[in-house]
Amino acid sequence: MARRTLLGAALGVTIALSSSMQACGGTGRSESSCPTDPEDPSYNDPDCRAHRGECVPEFEDLAFNCDAGTDAGDAGEASDGGMSSKKCAPRGVCIPNEPDGFEPPQPFWIGPHDEAKLTCPDDVGSFGALAYADLQPPHSSGCPVCVCGPIEGSCSPTPGQIHIRAGSCNEAQTPTIEFGAPASWDGSCTNAGALPAGAECPPGSGILCAQSVYVSALPDPVEGCKPEPLPIPSATNDAPWWGQVALSCSASPPAPPWTCEADTSCQWELPPGFRHCVRREGVHACVDGSPYAERFVVHPYDAIKDSRGCSPCECKASGGMCYGTFRLYEDSVCSSEILADPMGSTSHECDDILPPGRPVGSKEITDLQYMPGKCQPSGGGAFGTVELDDAGAVTWCCMAPAKAPAE
Repeated sequence: MARRTLLGAALGVTIALSSSMQACGGTGRSESSCPTDPEDPSYNDPDCRAHRGECVPEFEDLAFNCDAGTDAGDAGEASDGGMSSKKCAPRGVCIPNEPDGFEPPQPFWIGPHDEAKLTCPDDVGSFGALAYADLQPPHSSGCPVCVCGPIEGSCSPTPGQIHIRAGSCNEAQTPTIEFGAPASWDGSCTNAGALPAGAECPPGSGILCAQSVYVSALPDPVEGCKPEPLPIPSATNDAPWWGQVALSCSASPPAPPWTCEADTSCQWELPPGFRHCVRREGVHACVDGSPYAERFVVHPYDAIKDSRGCSPCECKASGGMCYGTFRLYEDSVCSSEILADPMGSTSHECDDILPPGRPVGSKEITDLQYMPGKCQPSGGGAFGTVELDDAGAVTWCCMAPAKAPAE
Protein backbone atom coordinates (compact mmCIF):
# COMPACT_ATOMS: atom_id res chain seq x y z
CA MET A 1 0.00 0.00 0.00
CA ALA A 2 1.40 3.36 -0.98
CA ARG A 3 1.95 5.76 1.91
CA ARG A 4 2.45 9.48 2.19
CA THR A 5 3.09 11.59 5.28
CA LEU A 6 0.67 14.49 5.67
CA LEU A 7 1.86 17.85 6.92
CA GLY A 8 0.44 17.21 10.37
CA ALA A 9 3.73 17.11 12.24
CA ALA A 10 2.27 19.17 15.08
CA LEU A 11 0.12 16.19 15.94
CA GLY A 12 2.85 13.69 15.12
CA VAL A 13 0.36 11.69 13.10
CA THR A 14 1.25 9.61 10.06
CA ILE A 15 -1.80 8.52 8.08
CA ALA A 16 -1.66 5.77 5.49
CA LEU A 17 -3.71 6.49 2.35
CA SER A 18 -4.49 4.14 -0.49
CA SER A 19 -3.32 4.95 -3.95
CA SER A 20 -6.95 5.39 -5.04
CA MET A 21 -7.36 8.23 -2.51
CA GLN A 22 -4.16 9.84 -3.73
CA ALA A 23 -5.47 9.79 -7.28
CA CYS A 24 -8.67 11.67 -6.42
CA GLY A 25 -6.97 14.23 -4.13
CA GLY A 26 -7.59 13.01 -0.59
CA THR A 27 -10.78 12.00 1.14
CA GLY A 28 -13.11 14.16 -0.92
CA ARG A 29 -14.56 15.97 2.12
CA SER A 30 -16.79 18.94 1.44
CA GLU A 31 -15.95 22.34 2.92
CA SER A 32 -19.04 22.29 5.13
CA SER A 33 -17.95 19.04 6.80
CA CYS A 34 -14.48 20.33 7.73
CA PRO A 35 -13.95 21.22 11.42
CA THR A 36 -12.83 24.68 12.46
CA ASP A 37 -11.17 23.57 15.71
CA PRO A 38 -7.42 22.96 15.16
CA GLU A 39 -7.57 20.37 17.95
CA ASP A 40 -10.00 18.25 15.98
CA PRO A 41 -8.13 15.24 14.43
CA SER A 42 -9.81 15.93 11.07
CA TYR A 43 -8.66 19.53 11.00
CA ASN A 44 -5.58 18.55 8.94
CA ASP A 45 -7.55 16.44 6.47
CA PRO A 46 -5.96 17.30 3.07
CA ASP A 47 -9.26 18.41 1.53
CA CYS A 48 -9.99 20.62 4.53
CA ARG A 49 -6.54 22.18 4.27
CA ALA A 50 -7.19 22.86 0.55
CA HIS A 51 -10.54 24.41 1.37
CA ARG A 52 -8.75 26.77 3.81
CA GLY A 53 -6.44 27.88 0.98
CA GLU A 54 -3.35 25.98 2.22
CA CYS A 55 -0.82 24.46 -0.13
CA VAL A 56 -1.11 20.66 -0.20
CA PRO A 57 1.81 19.65 -2.43
CA GLU A 58 1.77 15.94 -1.60
CA PHE A 59 -1.50 15.43 -3.49
CA GLU A 60 -1.52 16.43 -7.15
CA ASP A 61 -5.21 17.30 -7.30
CA LEU A 62 -5.00 19.47 -4.16
CA ALA A 63 -1.88 21.48 -5.07
CA PHE A 64 -3.84 24.36 -6.60
CA ASN A 65 -2.91 26.74 -3.75
CA CYS A 66 0.82 26.15 -4.04
CA ASP A 67 3.12 28.76 -5.53
CA ALA A 68 3.66 28.54 -9.26
CA GLY A 69 7.15 27.56 -10.38
CA THR A 70 7.67 24.77 -7.83
CA ASP A 71 7.06 21.10 -8.39
CA ALA A 72 3.90 21.39 -6.36
CA GLY A 73 2.83 24.38 -8.41
CA ASP A 74 3.45 22.46 -11.61
CA ALA A 75 1.28 19.71 -10.21
CA GLY A 76 -1.47 22.27 -9.83
CA GLU A 77 -1.77 22.76 -13.59
CA ALA A 78 -4.45 20.73 -15.39
CA SER A 79 -4.84 20.12 -19.08
CA ASP A 80 -8.18 21.25 -20.44
CA GLY A 81 -8.56 21.05 -24.17
CA GLY A 82 -4.89 21.60 -24.88
CA MET A 83 -4.74 24.73 -22.71
CA SER A 84 -2.83 24.94 -19.46
CA SER A 85 -5.43 25.66 -16.77
CA LYS A 86 -4.53 26.31 -13.15
CA LYS A 87 -6.14 24.21 -10.45
CA CYS A 88 -8.45 26.31 -8.30
CA ALA A 89 -10.37 23.83 -6.12
CA PRO A 90 -10.73 20.09 -5.68
CA ARG A 91 -11.58 18.96 -9.20
CA GLY A 92 -11.68 22.57 -10.34
CA VAL A 93 -9.68 24.49 -12.97
CA CYS A 94 -9.30 28.13 -13.91
CA ILE A 95 -10.64 28.76 -17.40
CA PRO A 96 -11.04 31.97 -19.42
CA ASN A 97 -14.13 34.08 -18.91
CA GLU A 98 -16.70 34.40 -21.67
CA PRO A 99 -16.14 36.90 -24.51
CA ASP A 100 -18.45 39.87 -24.81
CA GLY A 101 -21.92 38.92 -26.01
CA PHE A 102 -21.70 35.32 -24.79
CA GLU A 103 -23.05 33.65 -21.67
CA PRO A 104 -20.67 32.20 -19.01
CA PRO A 105 -19.02 28.85 -19.73
CA GLN A 106 -21.10 25.70 -19.44
CA PRO A 107 -20.33 22.02 -19.85
CA PHE A 108 -21.19 20.93 -23.38
CA TRP A 109 -21.06 17.68 -25.34
CA ILE A 110 -21.70 17.11 -29.05
CA GLY A 111 -21.37 13.95 -31.09
CA PRO A 112 -23.03 11.45 -33.44
CA HIS A 113 -26.70 10.76 -32.78
CA ASP A 114 -26.04 7.06 -32.22
CA GLU A 115 -23.60 7.95 -29.41
CA ALA A 116 -25.73 10.70 -27.93
CA LYS A 117 -25.52 11.55 -24.25
CA LEU A 118 -29.01 12.34 -23.00
CA THR A 119 -28.24 13.12 -19.36
CA CYS A 120 -25.51 15.06 -17.60
CA PRO A 121 -23.16 13.08 -15.32
CA ASP A 122 -23.41 13.97 -11.65
CA ASP A 123 -19.90 15.42 -11.64
CA VAL A 124 -20.75 17.72 -14.58
CA GLY A 125 -24.02 19.33 -13.52
CA SER A 126 -27.75 19.15 -13.96
CA PHE A 127 -29.48 18.73 -17.30
CA GLY A 128 -29.55 21.87 -19.41
CA ALA A 129 -30.91 21.21 -22.89
CA LEU A 130 -30.72 18.95 -25.91
CA ALA A 131 -30.16 20.42 -29.35
CA TYR A 132 -29.26 19.12 -32.78
CA ALA A 133 -26.87 19.77 -35.65
CA ASP A 134 -25.78 18.38 -39.01
CA LEU A 135 -29.16 18.10 -40.74
CA GLN A 136 -29.14 15.15 -43.11
CA PRO A 137 -31.31 15.18 -46.25
CA PRO A 138 -33.85 12.42 -46.78
CA HIS A 139 -32.60 9.27 -48.46
CA SER A 140 -35.36 9.57 -51.05
CA SER A 141 -37.91 12.11 -52.22
CA GLY A 142 -40.68 10.27 -50.38
CA CYS A 143 -42.72 10.09 -53.59
CA PRO A 144 -43.52 6.54 -54.66
CA VAL A 145 -44.16 5.61 -58.26
CA CYS A 146 -47.78 6.17 -59.24
CA VAL A 147 -49.73 3.00 -59.90
CA CYS A 148 -53.09 2.76 -61.62
CA GLY A 149 -55.91 0.48 -60.67
CA PRO A 150 -57.85 -1.75 -63.09
CA ILE A 151 -59.18 -0.16 -66.24
CA GLU A 152 -62.93 -0.11 -66.73
CA GLY A 153 -65.02 0.79 -69.77
CA SER A 154 -68.39 0.57 -71.49
CA CYS A 155 -69.58 0.51 -75.10
CA SER A 156 -72.50 2.14 -76.91
CA PRO A 157 -74.48 -0.09 -79.32
CA THR A 158 -75.45 2.85 -81.54
CA PRO A 159 -73.33 3.29 -84.67
CA GLY A 160 -73.36 6.69 -86.22
CA GLN A 161 -74.97 5.57 -89.48
CA ILE A 162 -76.87 2.59 -90.94
CA HIS A 163 -77.78 2.86 -94.63
CA ILE A 164 -79.53 0.58 -97.14
CA ARG A 165 -77.66 1.02 -100.45
CA ALA A 166 -79.09 0.66 -103.97
CA GLY A 167 -75.89 -0.98 -105.18
CA SER A 168 -73.30 -3.52 -104.10
CA CYS A 169 -70.49 -2.81 -101.65
CA ASN A 170 -68.11 -2.53 -104.61
CA GLU A 171 -69.97 0.47 -105.99
CA ALA A 172 -68.74 3.70 -104.40
CA GLN A 173 -71.59 6.01 -105.46
CA THR A 174 -75.12 4.64 -105.12
CA PRO A 175 -78.46 5.96 -103.85
CA THR A 176 -78.95 5.28 -100.10
CA ILE A 177 -81.85 5.10 -97.69
CA GLU A 178 -81.50 5.89 -93.98
CA PHE A 179 -81.92 2.73 -91.94
CA GLY A 180 -80.94 4.11 -88.56
CA ALA A 181 -82.32 3.21 -85.16
CA PRO A 182 -84.37 5.30 -82.74
CA ALA A 183 -82.64 7.76 -80.42
CA SER A 184 -80.90 6.13 -77.42
CA TRP A 185 -81.04 2.74 -79.12
CA ASP A 186 -79.80 -0.03 -76.83
CA GLY A 187 -79.11 -2.46 -79.68
CA SER A 188 -82.25 -4.51 -79.18
CA CYS A 189 -84.53 -5.52 -82.05
CA THR A 190 -86.14 -2.61 -83.95
CA ASN A 191 -88.06 -2.38 -87.25
CA ALA A 192 -87.38 1.32 -87.75
CA GLY A 193 -86.76 2.11 -91.44
CA ALA A 194 -88.06 -1.28 -92.73
CA LEU A 195 -88.33 -1.81 -96.53
CA PRO A 196 -90.71 -4.13 -98.38
CA ALA A 197 -89.52 -6.62 -100.97
CA GLY A 198 -88.78 -5.14 -104.39
CA ALA A 199 -88.58 -1.52 -103.16
CA GLU A 200 -86.98 0.75 -105.79
CA CYS A 201 -84.61 3.66 -105.22
CA PRO A 202 -85.77 6.08 -106.33
CA PRO A 203 -89.31 4.81 -106.76
CA GLY A 204 -90.07 3.90 -110.39
CA SER A 205 -86.38 3.84 -111.34
CA GLY A 206 -86.22 0.07 -111.66
CA ILE A 207 -83.18 0.04 -109.31
CA LEU A 208 -83.70 -2.22 -106.31
CA CYS A 209 -83.05 -0.55 -102.96
CA ALA A 210 -81.92 -3.45 -100.80
CA GLN A 211 -78.64 -4.47 -102.47
CA SER A 212 -76.19 -3.81 -99.56
CA VAL A 213 -76.15 -2.44 -96.04
CA TYR A 214 -73.55 -0.02 -94.65
CA VAL A 215 -72.87 0.25 -90.89
CA SER A 216 -70.44 2.84 -89.53
CA ALA A 217 -68.02 2.02 -86.73
CA LEU A 218 -69.25 1.76 -83.17
CA PRO A 219 -68.43 4.74 -80.93
CA ASP A 220 -65.15 4.56 -79.03
CA PRO A 221 -65.55 3.11 -75.54
CA VAL A 222 -66.01 5.27 -72.50
CA GLU A 223 -63.13 4.06 -70.35
CA GLY A 224 -61.13 5.13 -67.33
CA CYS A 225 -58.93 4.09 -64.45
CA LYS A 226 -58.03 5.52 -61.08
CA PRO A 227 -54.73 5.82 -59.18
CA GLU A 228 -54.08 3.40 -56.37
CA PRO A 229 -53.73 5.12 -52.97
CA LEU A 230 -50.15 6.27 -52.37
CA PRO A 231 -48.30 4.55 -49.52
CA ILE A 232 -47.39 6.69 -46.53
CA PRO A 233 -43.71 7.73 -46.73
CA SER A 234 -41.42 5.92 -44.32
CA ALA A 235 -40.40 8.04 -41.32
CA THR A 236 -36.88 6.60 -41.32
CA ASN A 237 -36.23 6.56 -45.04
CA ASP A 238 -38.05 9.64 -46.25
CA ALA A 239 -37.72 12.12 -43.38
CA PRO A 240 -34.74 14.43 -42.78
CA TRP A 241 -32.75 13.59 -39.67
CA TRP A 242 -30.07 15.07 -37.43
CA GLY A 243 -26.56 13.67 -37.64
CA GLN A 244 -25.41 15.12 -34.30
CA VAL A 245 -26.90 15.60 -30.85
CA ALA A 246 -25.71 18.29 -28.44
CA LEU A 247 -26.11 18.22 -24.66
CA SER A 248 -25.56 21.24 -22.43
CA CYS A 249 -25.42 21.06 -18.65
CA SER A 250 -26.07 23.64 -15.95
CA ALA A 251 -23.22 23.64 -13.45
CA SER A 252 -22.57 25.96 -10.53
CA PRO A 253 -18.88 26.86 -10.14
CA PRO A 254 -16.92 25.53 -7.15
CA ALA A 255 -17.57 27.48 -3.96
CA PRO A 256 -14.86 29.96 -2.93
CA PRO A 257 -12.32 30.50 -1.63
CA TRP A 258 -10.34 29.92 -4.79
CA THR A 259 -7.83 31.97 -6.66
CA CYS A 260 -7.71 32.42 -10.44
CA GLU A 261 -5.91 34.96 -12.53
CA ALA A 262 -7.67 37.96 -14.01
CA ASP A 263 -10.20 37.21 -16.77
CA THR A 264 -10.51 33.62 -15.62
CA SER A 265 -12.88 31.82 -13.26
CA CYS A 266 -13.00 28.52 -11.44
CA GLN A 267 -15.02 25.80 -13.16
CA TRP A 268 -15.30 22.08 -12.61
CA GLU A 269 -12.99 19.76 -14.46
CA LEU A 270 -14.94 17.84 -17.10
CA PRO A 271 -14.91 14.16 -18.00
CA PRO A 272 -13.59 13.09 -21.40
CA GLY A 273 -15.66 14.30 -24.34
CA PHE A 274 -17.16 17.29 -22.55
CA ARG A 275 -16.03 20.84 -23.28
CA HIS A 276 -16.13 24.21 -21.63
CA CYS A 277 -18.22 26.32 -24.03
CA VAL A 278 -19.88 29.70 -24.16
CA ARG A 279 -23.33 30.24 -25.60
CA ARG A 280 -25.08 32.91 -27.65
CA GLU A 281 -28.53 32.78 -29.16
CA GLY A 282 -28.67 33.04 -32.94
CA VAL A 283 -26.07 32.27 -35.60
CA HIS A 284 -22.77 34.04 -34.87
CA ALA A 285 -19.05 33.72 -35.43
CA CYS A 286 -16.74 32.94 -32.53
CA VAL A 287 -14.59 35.81 -31.29
CA ASP A 288 -11.22 36.03 -33.03
CA GLY A 289 -8.34 35.20 -30.72
CA SER A 290 -10.59 33.72 -28.02
CA PRO A 291 -9.76 30.28 -26.60
CA TYR A 292 -13.42 29.49 -27.28
CA ALA A 293 -12.65 29.04 -30.95
CA GLU A 294 -14.45 25.88 -32.08
CA ARG A 295 -17.93 26.78 -33.31
CA PHE A 296 -21.09 24.68 -33.24
CA VAL A 297 -24.49 25.96 -34.35
CA VAL A 298 -27.29 23.82 -32.95
CA HIS A 299 -31.06 23.86 -33.43
CA PRO A 300 -34.25 22.60 -31.80
CA TYR A 301 -35.39 19.21 -33.04
CA ASP A 302 -38.20 20.70 -35.11
CA ALA A 303 -36.11 23.47 -36.71
CA ILE A 304 -36.76 22.08 -40.17
CA LYS A 305 -38.56 23.80 -43.05
CA ASP A 306 -39.90 20.87 -45.03
CA SER A 307 -41.89 22.09 -48.03
CA ARG A 308 -41.64 18.82 -49.92
CA GLY A 309 -44.64 17.26 -51.54
CA CYS A 310 -45.69 15.02 -54.37
CA SER A 311 -47.79 16.04 -57.34
CA PRO A 312 -51.06 14.11 -57.45
CA CYS A 313 -51.17 10.85 -59.34
CA GLU A 314 -53.36 10.71 -62.39
CA CYS A 315 -54.31 7.87 -64.70
CA LYS A 316 -55.44 8.02 -68.32
CA ALA A 317 -57.03 5.08 -70.16
CA SER A 318 -56.60 4.69 -73.90
CA GLY A 319 -56.58 2.09 -76.64
CA GLY A 320 -59.74 0.23 -75.65
CA MET A 321 -62.13 -1.09 -78.32
CA CYS A 322 -65.75 -2.16 -78.66
CA TYR A 323 -66.98 -5.19 -80.56
CA GLY A 324 -70.37 -6.58 -81.44
CA THR A 325 -72.43 -8.32 -84.14
CA PHE A 326 -74.80 -6.51 -86.53
CA ARG A 327 -77.78 -8.69 -87.46
CA LEU A 328 -80.23 -7.96 -90.30
CA TYR A 329 -83.65 -9.70 -90.64
CA GLU A 330 -86.41 -10.04 -93.26
CA ASP A 331 -89.27 -9.92 -90.76
CA SER A 332 -90.08 -7.19 -88.25
CA VAL A 333 -89.33 -9.22 -85.09
CA CYS A 334 -85.71 -10.27 -85.70
CA SER A 335 -86.39 -13.94 -86.34
CA SER A 336 -85.60 -14.50 -90.05
CA GLU A 337 -81.93 -13.55 -90.32
CA ILE A 338 -80.44 -12.25 -93.56
CA LEU A 339 -76.88 -11.72 -92.31
CA ALA A 340 -74.76 -11.44 -89.16
CA ASP A 341 -71.56 -9.46 -89.47
CA PRO A 342 -68.92 -8.66 -86.79
CA MET A 343 -68.45 -4.95 -86.21
CA GLY A 344 -66.25 -2.79 -84.00
CA SER A 345 -65.19 0.69 -83.02
CA THR A 346 -62.19 0.79 -85.33
CA SER A 347 -63.78 0.41 -88.78
CA HIS A 348 -67.07 0.48 -90.72
CA GLU A 349 -68.71 -2.51 -92.37
CA CYS A 350 -70.56 -3.11 -95.68
CA ASP A 351 -72.35 -6.35 -96.57
CA ASP A 352 -74.17 -7.29 -99.79
CA ILE A 353 -77.81 -8.37 -99.43
CA LEU A 354 -78.46 -11.51 -101.39
CA PRO A 355 -80.60 -11.81 -103.32
CA PRO A 356 -80.95 -8.04 -104.00
CA GLY A 357 -84.35 -6.52 -103.37
CA ARG A 358 -85.46 -8.84 -100.62
CA PRO A 359 -87.45 -7.34 -97.75
CA VAL A 360 -85.50 -5.72 -94.89
CA GLY A 361 -87.72 -5.75 -91.82
CA SER A 362 -85.63 -5.36 -88.65
CA LYS A 363 -82.15 -5.24 -87.11
CA GLU A 364 -80.29 -5.61 -83.82
CA ILE A 365 -76.76 -5.48 -82.39
CA THR A 366 -75.73 -8.37 -80.14
CA ASP A 367 -72.62 -9.65 -78.35
CA LEU A 368 -71.53 -6.12 -77.43
CA GLN A 369 -68.30 -6.21 -75.42
CA TYR A 370 -65.49 -3.94 -74.28
CA MET A 371 -61.85 -4.82 -74.90
CA PRO A 372 -59.68 -2.92 -72.35
CA GLY A 373 -56.78 -0.81 -73.49
CA LYS A 374 -53.96 0.52 -71.32
CA CYS A 375 -53.91 2.79 -68.30
CA GLN A 376 -51.01 5.24 -68.25
CA PRO A 377 -50.05 6.78 -64.87
CA SER A 378 -48.66 10.28 -64.49
CA GLY A 379 -47.79 12.62 -61.64
CA GLY A 380 -46.10 11.64 -58.39
CA GLY A 381 -43.22 14.04 -58.98
CA ALA A 382 -41.37 15.53 -56.03
CA PHE A 383 -41.29 19.26 -55.36
CA GLY A 384 -40.10 21.47 -52.51
CA THR A 385 -37.00 21.49 -50.32
CA VAL A 386 -35.73 20.70 -46.84
CA GLU A 387 -34.07 23.67 -45.14
CA LEU A 388 -32.88 24.69 -41.70
CA ASP A 389 -34.97 27.13 -39.71
CA ASP A 390 -32.47 29.35 -37.89
CA ALA A 391 -35.12 31.10 -35.80
CA GLY A 392 -34.21 29.07 -32.70
CA ALA A 393 -30.52 28.49 -33.49
CA VAL A 394 -27.87 28.74 -30.76
CA THR A 395 -24.14 29.24 -31.32
CA TRP A 396 -21.70 27.49 -28.98
CA CYS A 397 -18.02 28.44 -29.05
CA CYS A 398 -15.88 25.86 -27.32
CA MET A 399 -12.50 24.99 -26.00
CA ALA A 400 -11.19 21.60 -27.10
CA PRO A 401 -12.81 18.63 -25.34
CA ALA A 402 -11.36 17.12 -22.18
CA LYS A 403 -9.19 14.09 -22.84
CA ALA A 404 -9.00 10.83 -20.98
CA PRO A 405 -5.88 10.58 -18.76
CA ALA A 406 -2.97 8.71 -20.30
CA GLU A 407 -2.61 5.16 -19.04
